[in-house]
This record gives sequence, structure tokens and C-alpha cells, in this order.
Amino acid sequence: MPTPFPIILFLATLFALPPAVGQIYKWVDSDGIVHYGDCPPPECASQEVELAPPPSAESVREAESRMRSIRDYERKIGGSGESTSSGKGVSQTASPPAGGIASLPSDRRCFSSLETAWDHRIRDSREPVPSTPLEAEQIEAVKTLLEEIAGGSRGNLGRYRGRLVETECLTPNSVPPSRVDHYDASWDGDWRSEGVFRIETEQEGRDRKVHYKRFFWFSIGPRGLRFTATRSSHVPNLDRGLFDTAVLQADDERLVFYQRRGGRVRRATVVVLEEQDQSFTLDEYLYVQGELARHRSWEMEK
Repeated sequence: MPTPFPIILFLATLFALPPAVGQIYKWVDSDGIVHYGDCPPPECASQEVELAPPPSAESVREAESRMRSIRDYERKIGGSGESTSSGKGVSQTASPPAGGIASLPSDRRCFSSLETAWDHRIRDSREPVPSTPLEAEQIEAVKTLLEEIAGGSRGNLGRYRGRLVETECLTPNSVPPSRVDHYDASWDGDWRSEGVFRIETEQEGRDRKVHYKRFFWFSIGPRGLRFTATRSSHVPNLDRGLFDTAVLQADDERLVFYQRRGGRVRRATVVVLEEQDQSFTLDEYLYVQGELARHRSWEMEK
């Protein structure tokens, strides 16, 4: 006859008790029912049950240390300002321009899904994106946005200072599951030729002694927007289809586009460039196999 579930539960409970409960005995009554207790009945045969040893003091300390790490990480991400009242980064936008992205992803945690963000307008695929042709009005709007970065109406010669927050996703089982690095950053934006714009970024690590430059290249024309990010200041060949983008929004306040890379590993990059209150933000999201693997967020002011 199968052992009733209450008996199994009772046995598991007894086995979880510390040694302070004393010896545990098992006996069978005249009806064949198995009993457990801390002393043998006076008229029944019984046998002593060996309990598993309690965890060592070192194991307890390790478990407590892991719990402290988890609590510290939860407090850190709870107060890190991921969503701010100023609307920077990827927070909700109250009244987006018509035809644009209704909401930037409110969930930018590591391993979040590409296909559930961005109004479900980006597929996780190995296929490269077809370039999105731009209307004349969109081309002028994007050029106006980039001209603002170049300092066209600001008198700052396209130079900005601010910060970069870089989130590198590790593994879901890591504690914490991501590493966050903070940098002091500067921008220098200018037109390199007709229709080609470059943003030179320079980062100096606050937490780690890291210093590096990156260059964002934009090529705007009727065929669409082409984009790449390099470590070199030399102008890349932006005529290659490798740099094609699918544009989700293009106006004089926000530019949202994405690229995909095929091969054995599916990669997608989403870029959001936005002007807000006399400042600029640029968010770069890297998805690998359909999950967020890295997020870089610049907040720059003149």
C-alpha cells in the first residue's frame, strides 16, 4: 500500500528538525501502521532512525553571505534611478510623435526579451534588416536633430560633457546577474561630409581605471539611414549594406533605429538618440539570441 502523503510530510518535517529533539524512533502497531516518535512505546518493538547531520557553521556563513549579496543588489537596483522623473533614458513618453514608438521599453533588465519590447516591432531573426527609405521631411528632421548636437543653435561647437552608465549582463545565476560601470564622458559632434555625421565619445572610468574612445557614424539620405560604431576615427565605408538600419522613428527630437546580424549567433542592436531639455541622451541596446545582453546609456549636456 502506498505511504499516505501526511506521513511523508511528517517524516520530512521530523528529518528537518535539529538534533535538540533527541532520538527519533519508528515502530509498527498491530494494524501495520508505521509510527514515528521521540521515544519507543513500552510494548512495541522499535528501531532507532539516524538523522542527517546539521549544516556546518561554514555552510551557514556562506548561505548568509549569499543572502546579504542578494539583498544589497536588490537595494542597489531599487534606488539606482533606472526610471527618472525627467524622462531620460528609456522611461515612458507621455505624448510621442505620431507614427513613432509609443513607448520605449520600461523593462531594461538583463535578459529581457527583444520581441516583447519596442511595441513588438522588432523580430528576433538572423535575417539582416532591409534599409528603410526616408521621406524628405524625415531626412530634414534627422539632420536638424544632428545639427543640434553639432551646436548649430547652441554656440558650443558640438562639445558636451556628461556620464555613461554601462550595464554588462553576466549570467542569470550570477549574484548579481550584471555588472554596472560608471564613466565620465564627453562628446564632440560634427559633420564630416555632406550627409555624414560623426559623434566622437570619450569615456573615463569612475569605478575602474578604463579610458577609451568610440565613434558613432551616421549617413543620411533617401536610401535610408546607415550607422556604425567604431574605435577608429577614420571614416568607414558607409555604402555597405552591412550598415543598413530599420528606422522606427525619425523626427527632430528622437531617432530610433535597429540593426541585425546573422550567423550562428543572432544579434540585434537598437539605438535611441533623443533631445531633452537642452541635453541629449543616447541609449544603445545589444540583444544576443533575443535577450538583452548589454545596455549603454549616455546623458550629455553642453
